[in-house]
Amino acid sequence: MLKNWNVFWKQIELTVEEFNAYIDSGIPVIAQQKIARFIREFDKLKQLAVKMDEIIQNPIEPIEVKLPFEEEEFIVVWKYWKAYRLESFGRAYKSREEQKVLNYLDEISEGRPDVAIKFLNFAMAGSYQKFFKVTENSYTNPPKENNYESEYDR
Repeated sequence: MLKNWNVFWKQIELTVEEFNAYIDSGIPVIAQQKIARFIREFDKLKQLAVKMDEIIQNPIEPIEVKLPFEEEEFIVVWKYWKAYRLESFGRAYKSREEQKVLNYLDEISEGRPDVAIKFLNFAMAGSYQKFFKVTENSYTNPPKENNYESEYDR
């Protein structure tokens, strides 16, 4: 990806040089007034490209995600949960987000892998985008969807 970005970036630089040469070549004032909006939008595009270049050239390294449970069944269900989220909702976890979500799952399951698995399975069976603490009331009155994966995302 970095190689492709560098090619793209070089093309942006060449385009900016050509554009500036065109503007500086002495086009009539009336023409400059007509392209003023284009120039403003082009400047915004350049600013976005600079920000993107900073991100690509200096990426944030992902952290190592530590699962709260070592049981094979939990590991299998967790992988299934992540595939379910991606397939159903087009969302994949970034490493820091995944770690916080796992910490929250550990907390609401009170450190019990069997309970954590139950929460994940319940959420998938109900086509939920997010998991939550399942109570007896959840079977008849499921919680309303909110915009948070966990309390850590608020």
